[in-house]
Amino acid sequence: MAAGSRGLTREMSITHKDFFRLLPRAVNGAPVTRMGNQADIATEAGRVKITLAPESIRKLGLMEFPVTPVSIEFDGFNPADQTAFLSRFDLAYQRGGG
Repeated sequence: MAAGSRGLTREMSITHKDFFRLLPRAVNGAPVTRMGNQADIATEAGRVKITLAPESIRKLGLMEFPVTPVSIEFDGFNPADQTAFLSRFDLAYQRGGG
């Protein structure tokens, strides 16, 4: 990561195809440049670089779930803007359950 940037890694239960399909909603329509399994997002608060690691499958009994490690790097964000970005991002990828 560049100086002044912060990042995190998450494991998400999603395929690459679904991740990129939902990404515009997750970033509130901010411009996204996609390069393979990476996305660069330009926001008013700064830049975000998202990198998807290879997909895998997690098996729980007879059920199978996609698993993708996702790295998110922030550049130029203050802590409040980073928290706001992650809140919207998490909400966009949240799935209902019951």
